[in-house]
Amino acid sequence: MVLRFCVVNLAIIHLVCCRPCSISDDGKTANCSNRHLTQIPKLSRHTEYLDLSGNNFTTLRNSSFEHLPQLKKLNLNRCHVDHIDEQVFAVLGNLQKLSISENRINILHQRFEHLRFHYNPLLTHLDLSYNTQVRLQKMVESVYPDKVFGSLINLQVLIMDLLPNPVFGEGFSNLTNIKSLIFRDCAILHLRNDTFKYFQNLTNLTSLEMSNCQVHIEPWVKVETAVLQYFYNLQNLDLSGTMITFPVAMDILYGLTVTTNSTHPVREMKLLNLYNVNPLRMLWIYDVTYTVKVTTTMTRYYNHLCIEDVNIGKNGITEMEVNSVTSFINSTCLKRFVLRENNFLLTFPKFLFVIVSSLTHAVNLQEFDYSFIAIQFPGAVGNQVSNIGSNENNKNLAHLIFHPQTTRHFWRKRRGKEEARCEIPITSKHLSHVRSSHLLFPFSVQCDFDVSQSPMLTYIDMSYMAIADMDFSFLGANLSYFDVSGLDFGTSGSRLLGNLVSVQTLVIRDANLDRAFSNGNYIFRNVNRIDELDMSSNHLNSLPNETLKGLETFHKIKLAWNFLKEFPPGLYQMTNLSYIDLRYNQLLFLDKITTDWLDERADMSKSGITVLLDGNRFACTCDSADFVSWIMVTNVTLHQRKPANYNCTLKDGTYSNMKYIYDNRDDFFSNCDDHLFWLEFSISAISLVVLALVCATIGHTFRWRLLYFFYRKCKITPGLEDTTSYSLIFLLHTMQQILRGSGNS
Repeated sequence: MVLRFCVVNLAIIHLVCCRPCSISDDGKTANCSNRHLTQIPKLSRHTEYLDLSGNNFTTLRNSSFEHLPQLKKLNLNRCHVDHIDEQVFAVLGNLQKLSISENRINILHQRFEHLRFHYNPLLTHLDLSYNTQVRLQKMVESVYPDKVFGSLINLQVLIMDLLPNPVFGEGFSNLTNIKSLIFRDCAILHLRNDTFKYFQNLTNLTSLEMSNCQVHIEPWVKVETAVLQYFYNLQNLDLSGTMITFPVAMDILYGLTVTTNSTHPVREMKLLNLYNVNPLRMLWIYDVTYTVKVTTTMTRYYNHLCIEDVNIGKNGITEMEVNSVTSFINSTCLKRFVLRENNFLLTFPKFLFVIVSSLTHAVNLQEFDYSFIAIQFPGAVGNQVSNIGSNENNKNLAHLIFHPQTTRHFWRKRRGKEEARCEIPITSKHLSHVRSSHLLFPFSVQCDFDVSQSPMLTYIDMSYMAIADMDFSFLGANLSYFDVSGLDFGTSGSRLLGNLVSVQTLVIRDANLDRAFSNGNYIFRNVNRIDELDMSSNHLNSLPNETLKGLETFHKIKLAWNFLKEFPPGLYQMTNLSYIDLRYNQLLFLDKITTDWLDERADMSKSGITVLLDGNRFACTCDSADFVSWIMVTNVTLHQRKPANYNCTLKDGTYSNMKYIYDNRDDFFSNCDDHLFWLEFSISAISLVVLALVCATIGHTFRWRLLYFFYRKCKITPGLEDTTSYSLIFLLHTMQQILRGSGNS
């Protein structure tokens, strides 16, 4: 035992010390990460990519990299570096990317001020984040060494820490080629209007990220309104996770509007990410109001911006003024709008109709995300389900808001009488993605949505919505993806799916399809075409043929996490089927009819057929011997590994894997023929006994007919009266005795 321990330790020491790096075949890439190195290893002069992360160098000397003149990318993350010599990178004239994050380098210390990058003209990417730790003090400024950063004249991406009360010197004006400025470790105390004044000439700077910044809410903490005024060409602003509160985040947009004027009243941008700038934990950690009401005053600066991608999710928004909603949506630039994880309801008529009307103006809107909205739990005491489009007030309101030409057959007649439902047209030529999943509010929708005027709409996710009544549909929808998981299809849903032109992928998980099929609610009958169907997690223990009517053209079906005990026979009729997911069911084995059909499909199709069977508790018994052999030799794709290897239960209750069972099948299945012989013998014996009993019963029941039959066949022939008279008298006497006995009984 001691000898083995010593050998293992020597092997580890050899691997770590003698061969510290993994070298690529061409000798240009070296991976020396996490090797407990204390010195830079001696490598080939032709090395271009070097990863030294996770080691322990502490100090970088001027001679550390002099043997690596061709180095282009250097990773020194998490190396406990706390000192860097002045000319340590001077020999790396080809260096393009340098990462020194998560070390102990204090960029405010005078030891860092002497570092220069004049000899690195190709350096375009520098990461200095997660290094400097500074105490939060009100009057102490964090003065960045602008001469160090001023030497990075060709830098394009700079990643560093945003320290409390930052002061950026004149040297930052030399970063004329910088495109992206990213602050990773942020601690905001005071951002003044002139904090970034030396960034005003950086015309290539288009992206600013200050996400996940820690903000200590104190009376002297302040983010001034015009702090962003010097980012003249900013296209992407990411403040997600920075705890400055949503009202403050909307106010500092003022700095982005200083370039607007009467000639250019609107500034165009690519991205505004304000996700979770109003975190919930501020409610109990600090004395800050969490709930937010979005007003027109709050959006006054936003109205001067034309932004393609806007995310204001997870900000505790509980109410929005109607005009503020139009401020966000009614824009020709808007392509993606995210409202998810807030707490206000857009399905009230005053919002719904305004949004639908605004979509006609947001001609470039492609994605709308209104998901994970928790308003009210369904089934609560006193809960009144609100109906959209089911009363006269909504009817009148709709006619007031919509233009008559855009509201076609809003309240229509069917079969000679007016039907109490509405039809809402969605007109947006570029709208492609709509997400409204996990909407927790038990409302009832009795309006059909006409999306025939939205030809690009291909993606709808309305999964896990607490809808009280699914009596609505999408008219003229030609979708590539439709997710209705979590909706209760036990008693309804045929209308929701029945008006779709076609769906490439239909996801309908956790939808109580077992109850739907048992109630005769075959929801797929009116669906024109589905290519991929996901019915996972629906408690299905069988899949009758009737349930698959209308699905003859699909290629993929997912039935994972159900209770199927046998292969659904209805799938035999699917001539285009190429993918079957049966994972985590209750299959013991596949019978020969199924395996033969799968083999036939694998041979007929060029791409073959895939059947996923993981998670089933297969049985390795005499009944499944053929299935075990089939698993090992079939051409059907069963698993990423080939041959596939599943676990199975033996007849004694123990577990083993099928490959082992197959390799030793003579031992495990040797007595299967004996069992078959005795089974055949028992069946034959029982059959003979049953046949004898049947014959005896028939003989007893028809005994008189049989006697009469034999009497007629054996009666006396003419000319033999004398020789047979005694036999005839004896036979008649016997029959009389039998008749008397039968009469007495």
